[in-house]
Amino acid sequence: LWAHPTRAETAGAARLLRFVGGAHLARREWIHLSQGERQRILIARSLMARPRLLILDEPCAGLDPVAREEFLWFVEGVARRRSGPALVLVTHHAEEIMPAFTHALLLREGRVHDSGPRLRVVTTRGLSGAFGARISVRKVRGRYVTSAGQIYQCLCDETRLRILNLLRGGELCVCHIQEILGARQVRVSKHLAYLRAHGLVAVRREANWMVYRLPDRPSKDLSANLACLQDCLAESPIFGRDTARLRRLKSRFEETSPICCAKKARISDSSRRGAA
Repeated sequence: LWAHPTRAETAGAARLLRFVGGAHLARREWIHLSQGERQRILIARSLMARPRLLILDEPCAGLDPVAREEFLWFVEGVARRRSGPALVLVTHHAEEIMPAFTHALLLREGRVHDSGPRLRVVTTRGLSGAFGARISVRKVRGRYVTSAGQIYQCLCDETRLRILNLLRGGELCVCHIQEILGARQVRVSKHLAYLRAHGLVAVRREANWMVYRLPDRPSKDLSANLACLQDCLAESPIFGRDTARLRRLKSRFEETSPICCAKKARISDSSRRGAA
């Protein structure tokens, strides 16, 4: 293991260091290398054995955006090297698939979901099926750009999460939600409109008021994320406070209907009929 390298081995190592852009690192200790530099050195060491196949398992993990791009273009160079080995890249990010890769294999729950030519496999339909969620895929200058389904963008806002948490207990009108959240009606209505536009809430009209509820048939993604709200209840006290306020609010009404505005509208109509 500790045998001295031959001149040929030393020359070969120096040549590979130059190839991976690490000639200046030849005398630097491993502990002082960055993550990106270590990845390059590991590939150079692997190439010393002249392998026919080189597997890169999540090689960009731990790299900052700039270092990741530099490393990916380095991998592109390795892939296009005539005397180089075949490459297998294991990744969760389509953005890391460089143009030199010709084929792709998608896994879902440990089983092959699809495989074949990259252009046929790495698509919106393919990735959405593999990840079990809507993922949009497009190509820009030979590289993939992906975006997760709109549901995840909707749920990245705490106020919208609080609204969905309240609606888990039944339908509510805007004034209820406004009172519980302690927010202005304009802001609440804006969030409700956003959720409605993306199919995360349903709405019906009650007199002059809009009453919101969760969809009768929520999507698989929405159901899964609503289930995750249970964890949020334990981690963030704000959801628990909202639920407690909702219970107190409902207890103020004599009728079983949770719609305060509907009750007001019925009382007003009855008054007008009595006066007539």
